[in-house]
Amino acid sequence: MVSLLQARALNYAYGGEIPALDRMDLDLQAGELLALLGPNGSGKSTMIKMLSGLLRPDAGEVLLAGKDIRSHHPRERARQVAVVPQVLDALPGQRVGDFVMGGRYAHMGFWRSADGQDRAAVASALDRADVGDLADRLLSELSGGQRQRVLVARAFAQEAEILLCDEPTASLDPEHQLMVLELLRAVVDAGMGVVLVSHDFNLISQFSDRVLLMDAGRAVAQGSVAEILRAEVLSQVYGSRLLFAEIPAEGSAVSPMVLPWRWSK
Repeated sequence: MVSLLQARALNYAYGGEIPALDRMDLDLQAGELLALLGPNGSGKSTMIKMLSGLLRPDAGEVLLAGKDIRSHHPRERARQVAVVPQVLDALPGQRVGDFVMGGRYAHMGFWRSADGQDRAAVASALDRADVGDLADRLLSELSGGQRQRVLVARAFAQEAEILLCDEPTASLDPEHQLMVLELLRAVVDAGMGVVLVSHDFNLISQFSDRVLLMDAGRAVAQGSVAEILRAEVLSQVYGSRLLFAEIPAEGSAVSPMVLPWRWSK
């Protein structure tokens, strides 16, 4: 397999004092959905910012196409890496279609206006994220779940080969959670690499190829879904308040199922 994105021995502390990452390694392959799993404060969102080049590590490096990611021009980087953040930081008086068209900036350059190829990419991205009917709505008029799907659409419009998703199913109803993960699975099967941050054990179980379990900025374990979604592994960071089962999958296979569970006292 082809390595698309690598992180080597990343250290980072916010303000130079609050530790967030401690010697973190990661290797994303083409055609792979890699899930980052861990409790709140384990460093998952910080890792996404590092992998996208938004943060500079205190030590270590992130390699994109074999080069330090921050040595790539931002426009070049955007042609290779797209990000779905947890939320929109602001709600400007902007229409959904125009916001999603912003995902094409890396392809359009400074002086070129949108052409037929750009408009087609945006229309396809809106439809795939099931927000085509919202193209003329203002961002400020949307629900949280609708805004989340618009963020996914903007990332799809970017047509990058790497997609970094920080809890992309936050605020979504179950049907749209599955729809988004099915879309991610489809682009992975077509050769993209996806890093997915999620707290949902069972979406990770169904769609991921590999899981990296984090705690306190460190990698606790990594491996296949079957290797990581086990009581003896997850209990290291989540404690004992989980219920484990297996769900029949395709053929004779089974998928792990993990639920938060209030055990009787």
